[in-house]
Amino acid sequence: MAPWGRDRFSTGVIIYAVCFFLAYKALFQLAYINAYSSAANWAYGLVILHAVGFIWCAFVCIISLWPRQLLSFVCAAALVFGMQLFSPNPTLLHFWLHEGGYREQVSTLPPSPDGRISKALYSHATYSYVR
Repeated sequence: MAPWGRDRFSTGVIIYAVCFFLAYKALFQLAYINAYSSAANWAYGLVILHAVGFIWCAFVCIISLWPRQLLSFVCAAALVFGMQLFSPNPTLLHFWLHEGGYREQVSTLPPSPDGRISKALYSHATYSYVR
């Protein structure tokens, strides 16, 4: 039997954490499109729901004396925090994905007196200026 086959709980929790990270990041990315701006609310709700679920599961593991499961939950939470720290800026990622469209929009702008061009990228809650 494979070494990961005996502890399916820990493997499942880590896979679930990665899927959770990808889901809420995708919802935040989707929120940059004006038609789907409510996806940001869904992403915040997903994060809050999982934070409450993590606290509940950690409490159950402490009460039931399940150290391996508690360690699995803590490792999964650390993995999600680590991926959040090392993931690219969503505004920059949005710009990379739609760079051709922004270049086309900038090429149609009239020249400014100082020779600089700036374009505002709008998201659900913030304005970011790309020069």
